[in-house]
Amino acid sequence: MALLGEAEQPQVHSGGARNGRIDALRFIAMTAVIAQHCDLMPFGWMGVWLFFVISGFVVASSVLDRPLAQGAASELRKFYARRAARILPAYALLVLIAVALQAVDFIELSLSHWSAIILFYYNFYSISHEVWTPNFPLSHLWSISSEMQFYAIAGGLLTLLKRRSLVLALGALALVSVFLRLGVSFAAHSGLVAWEPNKVNFYNVLCQMDGFCAGALLAIYRRGSGPMELSQSWRSGSWD
Repeated sequence: MALLGEAEQPQVHSGGARNGRIDALRFIAMTAVIAQHCDLMPFGWMGVWLFFVISGFVVASSVLDRPLAQGAASELRKFYARRAARILPAYALLVLIAVALQAVDFIELSLSHWSAIILFYYNFYSISHEVWTPNFPLSHLWSISSEMQFYAIAGGLLTLLKRRSLVLALGALALVSVFLRLGVSFAAHSGLVAWEPNKVNFYNVLCQMDGFCAGALLAIYRRGSGPMELSQSWRSGSWD
């Protein structure tokens, strides 16, 4: 908790400053994922979940730390504009490099593969398709699709809901995510469906929503300063 305690204030308002605690957590998450791919850490996949927690925390902080000056609709547009400005330039550059490599026959992707990458449903595409491209790996882009889908949901929640309703909505989404993973695993292992449960639970953003929501709830906790203040605010209705 201490690592997240003074999170994104400089980054949110200055737009360029970094926060050492958040970057340290990103480094840990990235190291775990790389270790997983190198067969050095069998549970390195947890680094992905940590990335999602960090994303939920940073995104929620970026909204909660800004005054709602021009109404919810305006803030929602600004939220999506900020997320697009943060993600799309580097993403578009990578896609353009991949297009150039396909033009010279260095890689070969189908039209449906390209569609999933460009339209940000690559995570769902990865459930039922082989996406590994050894000459120029792109399979990791599934997580960007999950991020974009989370932004689509989070933008409305964070800008349109009052604080109490926001906490309830995030908590409900987190619980739905947990039970959805259990349901997917049960259905697959019972032979009711032909899904590969590990793939569905990993790539389906709804099954990963508890990580995003946990980060967002941590951002709310930070703003409340502590459990006593949060409890008093809740009982008094000052969050409404």
